[in-house]
Amino acid sequence: MKLSRLYAATMFLTVMSSLTALAGQWIYGQYGQTGYQRDDGTYSVNQWELIDGKWYYFDGEGWMMKNSWIQSKYYVGNDGAMIVDGQTCDGFLVDSEGVYIPGSGDCVDGTYRFLREEARSIYDGSYVPGESWLGDTIEVKRVSDKIINVTTTGEYNYGQTESFRLDTYGYGSESYTYFGYCSGISFKDGNLIFWPEEGDIGDYYIGIFEKM
Repeated sequence: MKLSRLYAATMFLTVMSSLTALAGQWIYGQYGQTGYQRDDGTYSVNQWELIDGKWYYFDGEGWMMKNSWIQSKYYVGNDGAMIVDGQTCDGFLVDSEGVYIPGSGDCVDGTYRFLREEARSIYDGSYVPGESWLGDTIEVKRVSDKIINVTTTGEYNYGQTESFRLDTYGYGSESYTYFGYCSGISFKDGNLIFWPEEGDIGDYYIGIFEKM
């Protein structure tokens, strides 16, 4: 019995090692594109691919889509993964299967309270938390699928209204805003996020507001 169990365990580890060795891999283009090569050498093209438990969509040239609606009902975020049971970067809601919830764009409208700021340090270039506008609020109103108006109602720039195109980073969207120069804004986990000037959409934000 012990020998049979040992044999079974050995075979299991051998199979798992083989699967690991044959696992697909990410590939990268010279302009920052991301693709995926399967373990059989083929590529994902014009289709969804389940990778490490997340769904990604690859275009006709095999590059991963980002910050886009796919098939008019699924949304892939900045990391390329389909957003499920949450809020898209342009403020709509999707269900547990990633499908757009009709009419959910109205959830954007309302009052938002300053939650926290993460600003670049002038000393070493790192990001540090701040509380410059703690307690301040803004009013947000959706104008169209991609445009929202933001009116400052706190002590800083009171009554000033600016229009923003959602989910555009680093190109054509730069504007002097509540937090100085900002390359774009989007929504994440119900919060409104002002992205920094250089379009860094990784772990750091200029400012984050939570809906009241």
